[in-house]
Amino acid sequence: MGWSAVIANGLAWFLVWLFAQAAWHKFATPRFYRQLMAQYLGRAGSNVAVWLVAAIEAGVALVLLISQWRCAGLVAAAAMLLIYSSLMASRLWQGDAGIQCGCSGPDSELVLSWALVMRNGACAVLALLALVAGDTSGPGWPGGLVSMLIAAVLIFGYVICELIISQAQWMAGEG
Repeated sequence: MGWSAVIANGLAWFLVWLFAQAAWHKFATPRFYRQLMAQYLGRAGSNVAVWLVAAIEAGVALVLLISQWRCAGLVAAAAMLLIYSSLMASRLWQGDAGIQCGCSGPDSELVLSWALVMRNGACAVLALLALVAGDTSGPGWPGGLVSMLIAAVLIFGYVICELIISQAQWMAGEG
């Protein structure tokens, strides 16, 4: 078991947290996400889209937990994050910067911004980084502890990044 596998497991576990949280928000508050997705897809597609996206996000989180399927989960995670980034970027190019992001649930004040597009892109890069590490076997307990520490640091960094973006938007009068 090399360090690349330990790091890859930490990256994957961070993505498990990210996608499980995203799915949970959609399952818990479908009305909010229906309204949010209607801004992207129109009213007709938004109802089905909420449940479909939540199910895919939950599926990605579960697949990432199974080492034999992790490569597929990492590809799916990177693809989802890049799709989210692309949708955000297209709305920003159309001048819709005031749309609520929905990244952290209905209580978040985050609105679409290039910082969020870059953050999602960075998370996609982390998924691809874990993919190129190759080894998806269990790291054993010492490696597992290091992998958990890596995941915890990434979760902490993600939350801090979100708070910084939110604070910057608030200070600029955007949020």
